Amino acid sequence: MKILPTLATLSLSLLSPLLFAASLSLPTNAELIALNGQEIKATNPLDLTTGVNQIAFRYQGTYRQGGTQTRFESELIVVSFSADDQDYTLTLPTIRNKRDANNFDQQPQLSITSKQGDLAFTYDVITKPGLQWNRKYLEELALYNQSQQVASVNEFAIPVATATNSQSTIQQEAPTPSTAIKATPTTTSTISTPPAKAESAKAEMATQAVIQPKTIAQDQAEISQMLDYWYSKANDETKAAFKNKINN
Repeated sequence: MKILPTLATLSLSLLSPLLFAASLSLPTNAELIALNGQEIKATNPLDLTTGVNQIAFRYQGTYRQGGTQTRFESELIVVSFSADDQDYTLTLPTIRNKRDANNFDQQPQLSITSKQGDLAFTYDVITKPGLQWNRKYLEELALYNQSQQVASVNEFAIPVATATNSQSTIQQEAPTPSTAIKATPTTTSTISTPPAKAESAKAEMATQAVIQPKTIAQDQAEISQMLDYWYSKANDETKAAFKNKINN
């Protein structure tokens, strides 16, 4: 009587590896934000599904500028590709100076390879003007995947409750037709709230109570977060000057 459950368990154990038959190794300077539209715990290598996959990440590193270490964090990079039953590796360039950092932000150079050679992929860079310390990357990615951009995947447009309040600028990178590995800048477009969601958001706002002003504690907490963010971005010389101003 226990033969059928045993056979079912055996079948599932044989089929499960087929769902994650591919993997992607990430370099240490890649901060993974999402895999296929969802936030996941960082694992290396990543388990990929056979077929279409999408990763969203930022480049994080340091370089020497004027005798001090400067921290570099790129914009959000979205990469879409189709995976087979292979092990892949994402490779990123070394950022040695400010020029390298600026060039990477404008047009990231990256590659995905396996034993079979280079893998074709498309990518985009999602940017947001102004302060970056409180960005909601999953919301930005969800909006991006609802659009018709070069690296968007509609099936990964996972709804986010507050996505209708987000707006991000997308630097579109058009893939080279022959390999779809390299890309050249084309136009800059803006993801706006979809009309249906915009109307829903307006209706919801109309029924909400009057927004209460922030308390002093809330305001100071936000200022504290901003100070922490900008202090972490400063080099050693700027940090020393800041501490000197406070002490004096």
